[in-house]
Amino acid sequence: MTSPLTDQQIADAETAITGYRQHPDLGFACCSAHPAADAAAVLLAEVRRLRAALDRMRAARDVIASLHRDLADRLNAVTELCDAAEKQATRWERPLPVPEWVAEVRRAAAPADRSAV
Repeated sequence: MTSPLTDQQIADAETAITGYRQHPDLGFACCSAHPAADAAAVLLAEVRRLRAALDRMRAARDVIASLHRDLADRLNAVTELCDAAEKQATRWERPLPVPEWVAEVRRAAAPADRSAV
């Protein structure tokens, strides 16, 4: 089997294993599948645990992606604010100096080197 198990396949396997585990164990005269059925039940429990962990990781990934988009939007707003301050200062015939904070904010927002921040 190369594709992941579906929820239905897991439920079907669990039903089959539960049914087999109810089969009476007759000791030496019985079949040797009882240990395999017990082990399969443990494996199915592990599959369910791993799937739950994967679901939690996917949810966390979605939250992180949302936060990343929000931060990118905020950074774009800061950059636009710097652009507007520069444009306002330089629009006159005799340009005013660009506010000192613009260079500092641009430096802090620059993705290249965060070690100076």
